[in-house]
Amino acid sequence: ADGFNPAVASAAMAEAREAVARMSFEQLLQAPWPSMHGIALFPTVARTNHSCDPSACIQFPSNSARLTATALRPLAVGEELSISYIRQDADVRSRKQQLLEYGFVCSCDRCLREDSAQVRKANKRLK
Repeated sequence: ADGFNPAVASAAMAEAREAVARMSFEQLLQAPWPSMHGIALFPTVARTNHSCDPSACIQFPSNSARLTATALRPLAVGEELSISYIRQDADVRSRKQQLLEYGFVCSCDRCLREDSAQVRKANKRLK
């Protein structure tokens, strides 16, 4: 529906990793980088964990170098802020596949809940 093909994405990532692995540090610094909106290094945000049911969203107002974090729901004192690294409208399998590119298997509450629901549905069909 959104044009995401996990096999194509995985192959492209593997190809890119191989190309980067062959480059020296100097070549890497001089290489052309894609022009994207919102590329920046924010150490605090870089340490923010992912959730498929995030508590906050990150925005770059007016495509500036400033970052805005906005709570998506009321937060309890001491509650961990989380953001979604991917689109949230995909099914649990697609989300987990996309998050493998970040090097982890998602085990947020939403994924656990939806995985459990899929397991129950599959078991009902087998009976």
